[in-house]
Amino acid sequence: MKRYLSRQITGLDRMREPRDEEFAAAIVELEAFREEGGGIPDWRSSDRVEARLGSWLEGQRDVERRGVLCEKRRALLEGVLGPRWVSPS
Repeated sequence: MKRYLSRQITGLDRMREPRDEEFAAAIVELEAFREEGGGIPDWRSSDRVEARLGSWLEGQRDVERRGVLCEKRRALLEGVLGPRWVSPS
């Protein structure tokens, strides 16, 4: 709780949140990964691209679990991965 409050006070959450353009680009990349039969990207993958995309997705899951992911971004992620995107499969 202390970490969460300190991030709110200092504004670190806002600084870490990617801009809309960066988020949109990651969504496009995630859609392409899924269409190529990649499933859900795993941050532990030996494939550099999958690992990077998986790390980004883990970051979005963390933002959602903390309750600070905006509705627009949540809807985009659900559109690509389905309503259970927060739980790794």
